[in-house]
Amino acid sequence: MRLQKENALVADAEDIYAYLLKREGSMPYCDSTPLEIIKQKFGISKAAFKRALGHLMKEGKVRQENGWTYIVEEKK
Repeated sequence: MRLQKENALVADAEDIYAYLLKREGSMPYCDSTPLEIIKQKFGISKAAFKRALGHLMKEGKVRQENGWTYIVEEKK
């Protein structure tokens, strides 16, 4: 069983961020990606995906542009 959405949010965000790191900081998925692709790629609902992305964006860790999601590089 999946965790409650409040608890799953952090785990989903961590999984998405790890996926981004594996892909060298970018992925061709964003909050407008069709639900079938989200389900197949991440095994979560589109709503859960959007919540997790929103969480990462609020933390300033990712940004979206032209249908892609990117890790925000830290300023030095």
